[in-house]
Amino acid sequence: MTTTTTNKVIWSDLIKIGNSDIDGQHKLLVELINSFYDVVINKLPTGQKKMEELEHYVQYHIQCEEGILLKAKYPDLADHQISHTELTSVVSDVVNRLLYLPVVDEQIELINSLQNFWINHIKDQDMQFKTHLSNSFEKNKYVA
Repeated sequence: MTTTTTNKVIWSDLIKIGNSDIDGQHKLLVELINSFYDVVINKLPTGQKKMEELEHYVQYHIQCEEGILLKAKYPDLADHQISHTELTSVVSDVVNRLLYLPVVDEQIELINSLQNFWINHIKDQDMQFKTHLSNSFEKNKYVA
């Protein structure tokens, strides 16, 4: 029998976008996903509640991020919204499967895949608007 290892993500400046609202939400999402390791390993009864919290917070984050990108007139917003549809789908899939997998190693593997997906979303998708946001808000800094 093999044991899948937990790969909790430690928040790092390397995945900061540079917008305090978005970065704070990203960090909280990392912490929420990390908390599933404890739920699974320690067989905590809070799993369903954590799942609901994650789904709701992902929706909240997407609304906030897309609002910021709209305000900044991000030219690739439509494409980014498509990536958010994929993110929502992946989170929903994990929520629907995680607590019903009978083997802890399978649960951890699923959490690892969600964690990897989330970090890759930040690195591959969100980093694309980092410079645009920085330039957009810098230009409009002094506008009343």
